[in-house]
Amino acid sequence: MPSEHRYVIRNLWNSIVDAQNAVPILKAQIDANKSAVASVTNTVTNNSTASETIIQQIVSAYGTVNNQSGNVAYSTTQSDASAFIILSDASPVAVSLTAAPVITLPFACTILNFGAGTVTLTPASGAITYSGNLAAASLVLPQYFAASIAFDGVNFWAVLIPIGPQNTPAVTHEFLTAYNSLTGAFSQAAAAIADVTGLSAALALLAPLASPTFSGTVTQPTPPVLTAAVTATSATAGAASALPSAPLGYLDWSVNGVTVKVPFYSV
Repeated sequence: MPSEHRYVIRNLWNSIVDAQNAVPILKAQIDANKSAVASVTNTVTNNSTASETIIQQIVSAYGTVNNQSGNVAYSTTQSDASAFIILSDASPVAVSLTAAPVITLPFACTILNFGAGTVTLTPASGAITYSGNLAAASLVLPQYFAASIAFDGVNFWAVLIPIGPQNTPAVTHEFLTAYNSLTGAFSQAAAAIADVTGLSAALALLAPLASPTFSGTVTQPTPPVLTAAVTATSATAGAASALPSAPLGYLDWSVNGVTVKVPFYSV
């Protein structure tokens, strides 16, 4: 056989041997890739199933009312996700906001306080931020207040819902003087002189003096003297006393435009 033919045949044989040796190696690589894909698929499937379970729990709990009235201590649970937690007691109530790993994200709930005792919400870990209070240690709910709370896996976030203003009918001659944010009640009162701008100084001039004093001379007008003839008076002797010689004064009135004077006496 020519040498060049032997060279070609020998190379072909070596290639066939290399191909046969590569088959098990490629099979092992393919099997490894299959296992990796299966693992990723299982992980995705498991995560998807877990997320679906959490979503189903949240949807099923939406609108649920967890009435804890009368209890002075409570800890939130996973079943409280999207639920309303009702608290009502005359004594202070302590609420622990349970964190991870007991609570799984996403998690949010609403807590309402209908009792006279304040409700203190304290995170089991992390802090709570609400209404300008950054990373606070706790949140206090007065009576009739509520809070919508969300958990981010580390810290809690809350929206404080205060009590609404109470209806306050108008009262005649009264105006609003104050508002109590804890009760929602307005107070009313009648206006005082000092509440009206510029009126107090004017009315002060009309106020009576506590101890008035008088100055000058008080004169009494002299009664007019009759210019006509004075008729003498007389009396018959008896028990009655005679009239004084001069009257004490005169009463005068007008009769048909003529002034008439009538004397009167002190007897």
